[in-house]
Amino acid sequence: MERIYPTNKEIDKCIQTRRLDNHIERYLIIKRYCFGKVLDLACGIGYGCYILENNPDIESILGVDIDYESIRIANNQFATEKVKFELGNILNYNQKHDVLVSLETIEHVKNLDQYFQMIQRVDPKIIILSFPNKKSTHFNKFHEHDLNSQQIVKLIKGYVLVNQTYQHDITIMVFIKSPEGLPDHLFDTIV
Repeated sequence: MERIYPTNKEIDKCIQTRRLDNHIERYLIIKRYCFGKVLDLACGIGYGCYILENNPDIESILGVDIDYESIRIANNQFATEKVKFELGNILNYNQKHDVLVSLETIEHVKNLDQYFQMIQRVDPKIIILSFPNKKSTHFNKFHEHDLNSQQIVKLIKGYVLVNQTYQHDITIMVFIKSPEGLPDHLFDTIV
């Protein structure tokens, strides 16, 4: 290998670029599962909603975030006729949507029961979520939980895990609503 001499600023820029590329890739991975009315919880500045927008199966996308500045940026840069943004606490959300997108969110939620109560209110046909698949609470003060796939499967009642993808140190899971009338034990998944 040839010797290279990057500066700390060049390395920091590369790391930031790689991090953004990974986040964009996650939305590209999940795009095919989206249709109808999509809810992107903890949408940040909204670039993910913008990425999903050109999927013709999507009727509308609503991005919700608790941070005023993020929603302001989202509305200025990424809002369209199809994509809207709103300020709000995701745990209080209660409008019905076909698809719930929740990327790198669940590990931030202190009370997981409230998170799953919100899912029941939204009543999506598909849930797409991602989370770190490594211990992160010791270095990220905003992370409340270190979760694994099996814990997530057990927490999401009434849904079947249909896809699980890994991207570096992130797990992406796609769940569909269990067919009505069938016992839940038929869909127990050991991951």
